[in-house]
Amino acid sequence: MVLAVGGGAVLKKENIEILLATGVVVCLTVSIEEVIKRIANTRGRPLIEKLNKIEAIKEIYMNRKALYESFPIKISTDGKTKEAVANEILDILKIEYKSG
Repeated sequence: MVLAVGGGAVLKKENIEILLATGVVVCLTVSIEEVIKRIANTRGRPLIEKLNKIEAIKEIYMNRKALYESFPIKISTDGKTKEAVANEILDILKIEYKSG
């Protein structure tokens, strides 16, 4: 099963513990520049609906960055297609299930 959670899911320690205890967790990461490019002009994101969206994005990113980095398996999605990221995940799962 694949479970995709929002970026805020890591804000509660118990969520991280449940995720890690349930299976292989692959954290998809992205640079702040890419986040800004992807969401600065979108609507329906209450946490950044401020006068200065860029600053709001940067603040959220910096507040969560260490939490994302705490996951043992990370894949940067910058400049990659969905297919390329999926293939990287599959390669990791092959290794994880072969050794586990």
